[in-house]
Amino acid sequence: MLNSISQWLKNSFGRKIGLEVLVSLSISTMIVIVRQLGGFEYFDLGVYDWLLKFHTRENQDNRILTVLITEDDIQTEKRWPISDGTLAKAINILLENEPYAIGVDLYRDFPIEPGTDDFTNLLVNSDRVSVVCKLASEAQPAVPPPPSLPIDLVGFADIVIDGDGVVRRNLFYVEPQESRCPTPYSLALQLALSYLIPQGIEPQLGENGSLILGKATLKPIDGSIGAYRQVDASGYQIMLDYRRGNSPTPTVTLNDVLQGKVDPKLIKDKVILIGVSAPSLRDSFYTPFSRQGEDVVLMPGVTLHSYMVSQLLSSAIDGHPVIWSWSNGGETIWIYFWGLVGSASIFLLSRPLLMILLQGSSLVIIVVSAIVFSFEGGWIPVVPAIVSFMGGAIALVGYNAYKAKNEQLSIQQQVSDQEKSIAVLQMLLKSQSQTHKISKVTTYEEGSVIVGRYQIIKRLGKGGFGNSYLSVDQMLPGKPYCVVKRLNAYSDDTKILTLMEKLLETEAKILEKVGKHPQIPDLLAYIQDNNNFFLVQEYIDGQTLIQELKDKTKYSENEVLQIIEEIMEILSFIEQYNLVHRDIKPDNILRRQSDKSLVLIDFGGIKQIFNLKNETAINAVSNEGYASPEQLAGQPVMASDIYSVGMVAIHCLTGTFPGKLPRDPQTGEILWDSSKYVSPVTAKIIKKMTSYHFKDRYQNAQEVSKDLKHYRSQIEELKNQIDIDIEIDEEKKAEEVSEIVHSENFLQLQEKAERLRRKRLS
Repeated sequence: MLNSISQWLKNSFGRKIGLEVLVSLSISTMIVIVRQLGGFEYFDLGVYDWLLKFHTRENQDNRILTVLITEDDIQTEKRWPISDGTLAKAINILLENEPYAIGVDLYRDFPIEPGTDDFTNLLVNSDRVSVVCKLASEAQPAVPPPPSLPIDLVGFADIVIDGDGVVRRNLFYVEPQESRCPTPYSLALQLALSYLIPQGIEPQLGENGSLILGKATLKPIDGSIGAYRQVDASGYQIMLDYRRGNSPTPTVTLNDVLQGKVDPKLIKDKVILIGVSAPSLRDSFYTPFSRQGEDVVLMPGVTLHSYMVSQLLSSAIDGHPVIWSWSNGGETIWIYFWGLVGSASIFLLSRPLLMILLQGSSLVIIVVSAIVFSFEGGWIPVVPAIVSFMGGAIALVGYNAYKAKNEQLSIQQQVSDQEKSIAVLQMLLKSQSQTHKISKVTTYEEGSVIVGRYQIIKRLGKGGFGNSYLSVDQMLPGKPYCVVKRLNAYSDDTKILTLMEKLLETEAKILEKVGKHPQIPDLLAYIQDNNNFFLVQEYIDGQTLIQELKDKTKYSENEVLQIIEEIMEILSFIEQYNLVHRDIKPDNILRRQSDKSLVLIDFGGIKQIFNLKNETAINAVSNEGYASPEQLAGQPVMASDIYSVGMVAIHCLTGTFPGKLPRDPQTGEILWDSSKYVSPVTAKIIKKMTSYHFKDRYQNAQEVSKDLKHYRSQIEELKNQIDIDIEIDEEKKAEEVSEIVHSENFLQLQEKAERLRRKRLS
């Protein structure tokens, strides 16, 4: 198995996958570490708050009634704190309607006259009223409950606040302690049990210290649930589920109760909470719903206690899930997975639309997954997953750009070294003794097998540098077609053969890189066998332009522009590596049968190496009619390929081989009547491509593409203008200019648009 893995990693695709995994794992590991240190807590809590808002469509919990002491109530009482007598009167009115329990979220650690005796008697004689105390903390001392209240009716009012000031947790139990607030139960738990126990639901202790309450298992959170890292999770805490929005229960005011305006149905067999909502008393808190557009809305503490009671009842009776999260291991796997997906998406860079679709879909899946899980109480990492996904993609893009730059520099160096080695080889050949000669080149017959692997189907071509054969690779599944080029050696001198082998290896490395372009054949192998040199390349099923010209004779202006554009796109790619094709002609431009796109074949570097003995061949690797003057002089530059493409364009337009066209004896420029074939703009572009002096030409393919794009945009503007004019002039229909529009003759379009404009104005 290790051998299999080793062989797979040696394969280029295997190395690429291995690189993706390595980059992805590195980025994801950094993200996991940062997350463990709390680096994403702020952002993930913000997403958590956003997710909670999807749950706010549930109806109010009618098992609970909240009585708010408002600013109007305080103004009516004309004092604060509200007196014990007023509070006792309101509670007695509520008790007359037989609620399960009443919770008072007001500190009553000392008497507030008048009416203290009435309030004390109420607490002594009723087992349905609970009043709060406050637990001791490092910042504040404990606040005791009313002295007359039995301890089993006391609940602490403490609310846990996160570092950003938002309440997200429900603290319902603490370890018993000797304190002025000795109760271990929260007010919410006291009231919830007062409702549940009459229903036959009693708390039970479950495994790992969890509390089983009816249908719910309340497992206390640890310090790393969800986005939290090392949060203070002392006592028994669960995540507070804001399932019912800003108003979790029906609400009335204290004056409503005192004046008998409350429907008894809202009170009977309900849990009642009494507390303040007056903003002046500052008993209000930030919640996930606080930020509402430009406003910040705070929630009264008593409403939060109502929420906590509602959550306990909903979980125990209705089976609402308690908010949970994956283990650290599960969350880590989730983050690593999306890092891998992000890196994998970069493999589709050659198909940008598919890449964008995958990346956009992945981000949607992360968010939608979080929303779906949240409806079942799940809290999964969103921000770390997105950062891992984007980080994996960006890191691989960066690495690929760095690698591409290094490859570009490497190939440029290889090209430079190759030129020097060719010069050395040329010198060796000039000084070579006539005794070093090679016998006649072997021609392979159909059915014969080259190097024990490639079976010849037929010969495709013959040239001074060797023969090309259509073959099948017998060692690959399906026996795919390929092209095997047998390159002629012209010396048996060991030094020369060694140097040629080195040159061939360098050229093969160059061809391997440029073969990555979809419109250049892949190099599959290069072989040196007993002084025989072979190149194996991808087979492209199609027809060359020279074959098309035999049937078609001439091309339209639009067709030629399309040919130029496609070849310029290929040249832009190879120019990144400072490469010159050297042999662009109709024979080496092939139209692929499957998608009708053009493919550039037969780079001239190989021919330059294997034709060194022929001085003329050195200077004219390409056919003379398409080769630029500097290339014929043995000094090709990037503009030389552009010259060749321009000559191909002239050949396609005129149907005449460029070598047969006359030249201006003064300037050396080729003479052809462009007005018969193309518009002035197209003629100007082609003439600049074929200028005699390379400094007067376009210097690279991107310059040509830029002018073509500008020309195309001008044509589209004129087409649109003509379409508008035709709509206005009903008598002249679209067919009147159809031929002109489809020919895309710029000058005719301009004239037609101007003529229609003048007619419309007149």
